[in-house]
Amino acid sequence: MARIFDWLFVNQLFHTTARGQTIFYPNGQTGRGFLVPPEREADVRSGVRRLALLALAGTFALVVLVPRLIETWWGFTLPLGWFIAGTAVALVVIVAAIIMQLARLTAGLEPVPTRG
Repeated sequence: MARIFDWLFVNQLFHTTARGQTIFYPNGQTGRGFLVPPEREADVRSGVRRLALLALAGTFALVVLVPRLIETWWGFTLPLGWFIAGTAVALVVIVAAIIMQLARLTAGLEPVPTRG
């Protein structure tokens, strides 16, 4: 299961050059890349893995579980507009948290020249 998770979410952000250097693309292959020294590669990969797992779990909790709990506690069905607004707020919060965490993961890494 871990291999499938890594293949879907983690390995897409890493590229190995012909020289064997690992480059981390926190915003995807079209964004800026960062050279990852061998001694930090395991930490960066595990950080990305943890971030992807938390983002998936957080999205599920905020979009599915929290509205159902509110409906259960208050005893009424949330209007669709409230659900959509809550989902939008959750999306903004999760994206901001992901951006902050990716910035922490790339702290101290050397940017590589852009492809072109």
